[in-house]
Amino acid sequence: MILRDYQQEIFDDAWSQSSNDLVQLDTGAGKTPIEAALFAKAECALLIAHRNVLMVQCSTMVARFGVSHDTISSEFTRRRCMAAHRPTGRNHIQRGHPDKLVASIDSLVSHHRRSRLTLDRFRPWLILIDEAHHVVHDNKWGQLCEIFPNARFVGFTATPGRMDGASLSVRNGGLFDRLVQCAWLRDNSIKKLIAAGRLCGYSLYTPPSGLNRIISRSEVEIADSPVNAYQCYMSGQQAIVMCPAIKNAREIAGQFRDAGISAASISSDMAATDVWRAIDEFSSGRINVLCNVDMVGEGFDVPGVVGLIIARVTQSFIMYRQWIGRILRPAPGKIQAIIVDLVGAISLHGEPDENVVWDIDEPPKTPKTLRQAPCLACGRWYPIRHSICPDCGAENALHSVEVVGSHYVNMLRLDTGLIEQVRRDVRKAERDAHLRRELDLPTGTVPGTGLIRQMVTRVRLSFANALIDGGVPIYDINIFFRDSETLRNLNFWTKNFSQVHANKMPTALAMRVYKQCQK
Repeated sequence: MILRDYQQEIFDDAWSQSSNDLVQLDTGAGKTPIEAALFAKAECALLIAHRNVLMVQCSTMVARFGVSHDTISSEFTRRRCMAAHRPTGRNHIQRGHPDKLVASIDSLVSHHRRSRLTLDRFRPWLILIDEAHHVVHDNKWGQLCEIFPNARFVGFTATPGRMDGASLSVRNGGLFDRLVQCAWLRDNSIKKLIAAGRLCGYSLYTPPSGLNRIISRSEVEIADSPVNAYQCYMSGQQAIVMCPAIKNAREIAGQFRDAGISAASISSDMAATDVWRAIDEFSSGRINVLCNVDMVGEGFDVPGVVGLIIARVTQSFIMYRQWIGRILRPAPGKIQAIIVDLVGAISLHGEPDENVVWDIDEPPKTPKTLRQAPCLACGRWYPIRHSICPDCGAENALHSVEVVGSHYVNMLRLDTGLIEQVRRDVRKAERDAHLRRELDLPTGTVPGTGLIRQMVTRVRLSFANALIDGGVPIYDINIFFRDSETLRNLNFWTKNFSQVHANKMPTALAMRVYKQCQK
């Protein structure tokens, strides 16, 4: 397989280092091919997942790279891997392989505890961890450091943060030294991937403001029947339903079947064979709706799924992003994903393509850009989930009402065009606030080349710091450096300053030059 440009960039970065790295790449952008490529190149490698379905997917990708390997798993899961290799033309499972293994974390830890781990634990293993946001020192993942004391760890996740808020950084008790991202996808990654065709677009349907009362109650209530939502917005398409409890999942699956819609439920209390049977039937299209409880939130790969029905409340931004990732994968004939939010998750956690700044030292939180929206009539900002402005009573133009037609509350379709306008306003306000707080000198306007350009860069910074000492507001300095054409001219710097000013510039000199420019 050939990696895409951004995948190759991440591969090169991770391979060239010896640190414990955490790779962030959005769901559907292709983390598993990078894992498989590193697995193939390493002298001895372990690729570890926490669920059998993910382990089979990892083994299948490794097989596509033509790499023979064994598994540390149950015999049932090993045979599932062998069956999944058939499209590659041969079975890539080699029992007893000493160097390359795809493992279930539970089986690996169990084998070690019972002294059944036959591989050499003290080799310099490259350990690749799928869905690595689970890793902290005091859980089963943390035991890997003790089992393999000379290993290097590279984790992969779409959401480098934990639901409990714990840090993944080694500086705060985690495992990883640094976060690895490709430069192109550091900002607005989902938007860029959709524009590039790597992910598909989407439509959103969400409940109105009255749902706040429903969510605040102790019992589980939702804005509409999942069956009604399915029939209204995605009838005949494949859909996943996120359910709050095992009992609910079974009941909802039964309601779909009573309505003549093929459906199944999967949960952790089911036998592995029954879970796989339901997943196989869903993947092959024999079942249209799959209801689940924490079974398909991470790594579940069925690109043909069109609909996501959120019938479970979660306060976890990480879990919400994982859910959304299930249906944004493109597939032949798939025009867009359809997300029906029955519990107010979108108003709490933001749109699927909301920009997120990931940082393993500061665990990410729900973005706030969509929690407030301006009234187009009076300008008052108020929570986006409200249907009318609390000041003037004007309707919230970010919503256009579409009636479901049941005893449940009406659903609202979010107008993404108007939301994008709000986002631009929010980004501008955030940018202005940033310019008032910190120096932000544009790098693309430095004149000269080579050593001369390096010297001018240092003098510019010294000039800016001297202006701060002279009492010029940081915002004015940033605008001055951004908009002044004079500062783009090399003659300006060579005429007014010398090399000695690169380290420390007299405030009086800086203020005199600044005032001359202002004139």
